[in-house]
Amino acid sequence: MVFVAAILYLAAIATAHVTIQPNVAIPGSYSVLNARVPHGCAGSPTVSVSVKIPANVFSVKPKNVPNWIVEIGLRPRDPPIVSEGVTVNTTIDTITWSTNTSTAILDSFFEDFPFQAQLPKPDADGSKIYFQINQTCVEGFTYWGELPPNASAHPAPALTLRANGTALNAQSTPANSTSAAGRAVTVQGPVASLFLAVSVAVLAFATVA
Repeated sequence: MVFVAAILYLAAIATAHVTIQPNVAIPGSYSVLNARVPHGCAGSPTVSVSVKIPANVFSVKPKNVPNWIVEIGLRPRDPPIVSEGVTVNTTIDTITWSTNTSTAILDSFFEDFPFQAQLPKPDADGSKIYFQINQTCVEGFTYWGELPPNASAHPAPALTLRANGTALNAQSTPANSTSAAGRAVTVQGPVASLFLAVSVAVLAFATVA
């Protein structure tokens, strides 16, 4: 029972933050991403979600979410590009979805806010880009914008860019290590440390019992 409770607690911690889903994508690809909001602000329903687009991400197109209004903010594109004979000198800088209190996301529900984007091609495989997100609620707000190495309580959602499109490098993926979806899965960062600590605690409890 203790072990099951520990695993459930870990799962709750891992999904407590606003995230980008999927959190791994292929460099240079046109990908559909979701800003996933899993809860409100200290229990208060969510009425606005604003996503800051990284400087090296272009060709962004938001998707409508039922009962929500979409607004976009622009920034200059330098250098401009020519697309289908038209010079494009701006690109989307922010996407904001907003609604009223009658259609707000209750704390007990989650919602995805989708958008399409052309991702960059960094030199190093496994590089990360960060989408800073402002979550506004009926009462209060949460800014998910903390960047490494200072990210702690409210980290900016990260997207890892890997050539093979999975969470692990192809060279480091054991041939017999697969998830239910057929891909290798790792637990990294603070969640990994917490998992290790809980595992040790569970083993110690089992030994005493």
